[in-house]
Amino acid sequence: MAKLKIKDIEGQAADVYALFKQGGCDLPSYIGAEPQRGKVAGIYILILLILFFIAGCFVFTGILNDVWTKVAILSTFFSGLSIIIVLHYNYKNVVLTILTGIAVLIIALLALQVYTPRDMAKKLKKPLKNSLTSNTNHVF
Repeated sequence: MAKLKIKDIEGQAADVYALFKQGGCDLPSYIGAEPQRGKVAGIYILILLILFFIAGCFVFTGILNDVWTKVAILSTFFSGLSIIIVLHYNYKNVVLTILTGIAVLIIALLALQVYTPRDMAKKLKKPLKNSLTSNTNHVF
């Protein structure tokens, strides 16, 4: 059997495990570890993506009457915000959250026909082109 030492408790692994179990202690809280938290299952993220896509398509095509178009617009924004929140909760990655937020905003603006796809491509291409050309003039 392997010996185990956790802070000031030392002994056989089975004995240490039994001590914590019989004493009603929680090993992660004893050693100061953060408790495991559940993650949102991938199927729910997929469902949110599908809902976002369908609501965006309904808004973009304009096939619904005025009342249902407003519901589709709210669904588009709510499902997009939900995607951002769930991805941030699952991965705790700020870069992923920001990129997802930008993508959701671009798709929502396209669905609402604030910009056409051509206008959006020009807007996204212009800062990239400026940043690439401005870096070539530096002298080292």
